Amino acid sequence: MTGPKDRNTNNREYITNDKFFVKLFHNTLTPKSLSNLSDRKLVDVNEAWEQFTGYSKKEVIGFKVEELNLINFNEADQIREQLDKTKIIKFFEVELKVKGDKLKYGYASFQYFEIDGAKYVQTTLLDITELKEAQEKVRLAKEFSEKLILSLRPGLVVMNIQGEITDVNPSFCKITRFTKEELIGTRAPFPFWPPESYEAIQLCLQKTLQGELGNFEFLFMRKDGERFPASLATSSIKNNQGEITAFFVTIDDITEQKNAEERLVNSEKYLDNIINNIGDPLFVKDDQSRLLLVNDAFCNIFNLKKEDIIGKTLAEDVPPDEREIFLHIDNQVLATGIENVNEETLTVAGLKTRYISTKKTRFLDEDGNKFLIGVIRDVTERKKAEDKIRESELNLRQSQIVANIGSYAFDFKTMTWTSSEVMEKILGIDEFYERTIESWIRLIHPDDRELMLDYFENNVLKHHKKFDKEYRIVRPSNDKTYWLHCLGELVFDDSGTPTKMIGTTQDITERKKAEIELKLAYAELEQLRGQLEYENIYLRNEIDLVFNYEEMVYGSEVFSHILTDVEKVAATNATVLLLGESGTGKELLARAIHNISSRANKPLIKVNCAAIPRELIESELFGHVKGAFTGAISDKVGKVELADKGTLFLDEIGELPLEMQPKLLRFLQEGEIEKVGSSKSLKVDVRIIAATNRKLKEEVKLKRFREDLYFRLNVFPIEVPPLRQRSEDIPLLIEHFANKFSKAYGKEVTYISDKAMQEMLQYRWPGNIRELENLIERAVILSNNKYLVLPDFDTTSKHKERLISSAHITLDDVQRAHITKILEKCNWKIEGETGASVLLNIKPSTLRDRMKKLGIKKSK
Repeated sequence: MTGPKDRNTNNREYITNDKFFVKLFHNTLTPKSLSNLSDRKLVDVNEAWEQFTGYSKKEVIGFKVEELNLINFNEADQIREQLDKTKIIKFFEVELKVKGDKLKYGYASFQYFEIDGAKYVQTTLLDITELKEAQEKVRLAKEFSEKLILSLRPGLVVMNIQGEITDVNPSFCKITRFTKEELIGTRAPFPFWPPESYEAIQLCLQKTLQGELGNFEFLFMRKDGERFPASLATSSIKNNQGEITAFFVTIDDITEQKNAEERLVNSEKYLDNIINNIGDPLFVKDDQSRLLLVNDAFCNIFNLKKEDIIGKTLAEDVPPDEREIFLHIDNQVLATGIENVNEETLTVAGLKTRYISTKKTRFLDEDGNKFLIGVIRDVTERKKAEDKIRESELNLRQSQIVANIGSYAFDFKTMTWTSSEVMEKILGIDEFYERTIESWIRLIHPDDRELMLDYFENNVLKHHKKFDKEYRIVRPSNDKTYWLHCLGELVFDDSGTPTKMIGTTQDITERKKAEIELKLAYAELEQLRGQLEYENIYLRNEIDLVFNYEEMVYGSEVFSHILTDVEKVAATNATVLLLGESGTGKELLARAIHNISSRANKPLIKVNCAAIPRELIESELFGHVKGAFTGAISDKVGKVELADKGTLFLDEIGELPLEMQPKLLRFLQEGEIEKVGSSKSLKVDVRIIAATNRKLKEEVKLKRFREDLYFRLNVFPIEVPPLRQRSEDIPLLIEHFANKFSKAYGKEVTYISDKAMQEMLQYRWPGNIRELENLIERAVILSNNKYLVLPDFDTTSKHKERLISSAHITLDDVQRAHITKILEKCNWKIEGETGASVLLNIKPSTLRDRMKKLGIKKSK
């Protein structure tokens, strides 16, 4: 900062009027300044003031102190009033912002006096910056000490010289489980001393009180009487005269350490196992650099054997230059004890050269013997990657030379700018375009001008920051908008004044367009991601419902007809109503319909209408918006929306509350839903499969189920027969479940008694297939050999037994066997009244297609 040649000539008259004062003012080592009382402008400063503030006399004469922003005078008016009264103010603490914005602290003294009628104020500064810093360090040290004691993991006990506890930290209370109040003021024997150890601990305490400090191990006692091993370290606190004023003892619960030591002693190979399980190569050398210990990783990396290298230095196995480097580092670490981390090449026994990072540390045993412990990290691949990066950086620099990047230079003296040919092309101007500051502003898009001018003034001109900005221009050549990325740096003269700004400009219009498209695509992806997250959450909740259509086991004609109906209706979008008792496999059939339908690549969403509370079922089905009801803290996607383009399985539909049925009916009729708390309708494409063990016709008569909803659901009813009506499937199911659970529980159950089988065939099975499956699972668990032990069934007739096949029966296997059986019964006749198609209740063409699919041919 420079001032005018002579801001106020009158302010210097005191120099000739009082030469003694001037000499005294300039020769003192204390920073002093002199200002005019009337206009408060500085008229003189001494050399000590210049050194203290960093400002030269030339930079400050004629300026007010507040203009220099040197001292923050919050009490300026009060100081001037007091100065008028007392003529002097001493030791007023101030904060100073010296040149370079560095803060200093001082005591300022203000003295008012006159010289030949002119009134002045002399300001004297006393530098107390170091004092302030020292006070802050003391405060921080005290705060640190207090926090350190509180946060110490070991227990801490403080005793006076009389052996009385004066303080304990929280860790000690946690270790012993005594409270601080229970321990303060107590004397030996302390509550945490076990009676059996009084004598030994008392002796240690006496030695401590006599000034014999050290480390000890004792058995201590918690408040509940539990004993635990503890490690003690005693120390003393002395005053400035070297007199002991207090003792403190740190205590560690070393129970885990003792247990670890015991485990270590009990395991002879413990150390070897740890060393060899360390992934990085590790070695130990003696003071002659001879290998004493290496782990498996060390041998593997260099393709060496332990017995060939133990006792050697490896010096004869590596080239001389590498040998000299690692032996020099070994000797340096052994001699100085300073840890060394170094990267080097190592070529062992003429093999491939490797880059390694080695950390070497000296270890001294109890006898003072020196050992070198080293850990190696193979960084060969990293070095290769770094070489590739350096090569890429070189290529990048070469590419930038030929890249389409324009350059410019702005001259602050002439307020004009020059540009390269590429720059002219980017800006859409020619060589005759006027290059002034006004012409540059005209190029900027009107919406960006004010922002750019503000950025240039405040960031570049005022604070001398680099110019780095993206903005829009309008090309004069075509009046179209383009995006530019402009970089620039200031060039300064010897006085620190900016003279030029030079930089580069790049056309980023296409990138900006891509960013906008990317944002739109990202928003769309976010929406899809949300949908997928909801689907994934549902599928993870349903993952335990394992189903495989081909594992459906049957052999009965009645169930074959059911599957024929399944295949027919699966190809359509018709609503299916599955009727039947609990445990008959209605859910399996629903999944089969979905898996062989055109919607198989979309989710099958299951809703158990009997398991959802009445007040939540609408939200569960249709979803809700945030704030729709108490507890609705976020939007929720309903099961119907999750099933969009897929299938919704409404299990136990007969349990649906009556008040919910009209809402479901509306969805079935219109294909639209409304979330709870929202008035917006959402179109969905969902196929409905419903199931119930209730007789819905009777429920309709009893007014417990809406008739119109029943008709909507009853488009394609399938009556699933109970197990007692398909008893011929029981042996197949037993075989399937016995095989399944034998694999699950590691058994080899292969036999079942004829009597047990007969009883199972005659049993009514009220729980249907689910009951049978649970029974077989219990039987496999109870079986200790190859015989299936069936609870509550006679399994003692081992002389009449049958083999349980371990073969895995698929749906195709069962259909193939059933169709072959019918064809043989009809003498392979397909059409006509006595043909197989009539017995199978399918069209002859369908039967032929099925035979072709299953590979059924008449044997020759």
